[in-house]
Amino acid sequence: MLIEFSVTNFRSIRDKQTLSMIASTSCKEHERHVMHLGRKMPKQPSTLTSAAIYGPNAGGKSNLLKALAFMRDFVVTSQQQMQIYEKIEDIEPFLFSRDTKAQPSEFEVLFLENDVRYRYGFSADKDIVFSEWLIAYPEGKPQQWFKRKLIVSKKDAYQWSFSPTNFKCGKIELESWKKNTRPNGLFLAAAVQNGNKQLLPVFAWLQKKVLQLPTSFFSTIKQWREQTTHNQKILDFTSSADPSIKNIEIDTVNVVNHQHFRKMLSKAPLAIREEILKDQANNKAIIIKCAHFDDDKQEVQLDIGDESDGTQNMFRMAGPLLSVLDDGSVLFVDELEKSIHPELVREIITLFHNPAINKNGAQLIFSTHDVSLLDKNLFRRDQIWFIEKDQKNASNLYPLTDFQVRKEEIFSKNYLRGRYGAVPYFEGGVFHHD
Repeated sequence: MLIEFSVTNFRSIRDKQTLSMIASTSCKEHERHVMHLGRKMPKQPSTLTSAAIYGPNAGGKSNLLKALAFMRDFVVTSQQQMQIYEKIEDIEPFLFSRDTKAQPSEFEVLFLENDVRYRYGFSADKDIVFSEWLIAYPEGKPQQWFKRKLIVSKKDAYQWSFSPTNFKCGKIELESWKKNTRPNGLFLAAAVQNGNKQLLPVFAWLQKKVLQLPTSFFSTIKQWREQTTHNQKILDFTSSADPSIKNIEIDTVNVVNHQHFRKMLSKAPLAIREEILKDQANNKAIIIKCAHFDDDKQEVQLDIGDESDGTQNMFRMAGPLLSVLDDGSVLFVDELEKSIHPELVREIITLFHNPAINKNGAQLIFSTHDVSLLDKNLFRRDQIWFIEKDQKNASNLYPLTDFQVRKEEIFSKNYLRGRYGAVPYFEGGVFHHD
């Protein structure tokens, strides 16, 4: 589970910003929202099941989540798909400062996996990895397993540091892993992909336990086909947006015979149409049908694409949510409330807050503009975060616990009044950010 995520010099984020999932000792409310790991494992922090991030448009909410997505994706793909000297995509420093333009971006994550705490991070720009490190806490005390730092005076050369007592491997293996680590790739990925099992929990956690809500239906389709025991849950979840949906069917058809494909094809010029038909004749498409009933109690099937945006989003979320709750993973979502009624969003959040459902320590991190969720009955103070830009266009992240909050205080009202910052305001008819 995630304990902390930090990022420096990435897009609108200039200085180091840390999203902490550690439960504050000053918050006594909603004990069910806290996972008390220390009761089983001494010296482990108690962590939160969710975090909500508020802020104005262009305040930095999406960039914070993009930083987490980039870190995960770079770990997973840096050795598999990249070639030597290929540009590192999606990395962008803070551009409003001469100093930061020339500096690398830095990412670090602190997490718990298999009862062991790990602190892993790296810094890189579009061309090269500058540094990489891993500290493990298998017995509560920090152990520096490896560290890698670029020697600036020597092109593509690194100073390496390994713990001979804690990082267990042969000299030949170690040299092989170092040799296979490209300047634009990560040692963690190179070592794991070349047989290192000791680092596998770190790699696997980032690969499998840090999930972004997908834009497609694939994850839900996969759940439907592979874990049929979840099908009723997927149906219930989807129909919560539209109770008239009584069943869901997923099938594979020839793409040329699919009605939406034919409709699109009918509008294409003849020459293009013939070329598409020739290329697509043997391809298959997955279709998703939602069953309703008409006035005569006859079944009417609608393609998922003809359902409301809210229904489509609930279907899209169903698979990832079930997977995350089963695996105890971290799900992060930009604008969780998109096209979904606030009451349904509340229900999604409470899945993570309910220990009877969230049995494996799953976590939800999301950005939102929905002020109705800014409610002490739904969140603890340490679960609410704000992010806003300062006068130099740099995003700053801070929790509600930074403020003195009265017992009777209404969070949503005071947020809209600007007491916590991170809200847009009008001045001369033009939007500005506090």
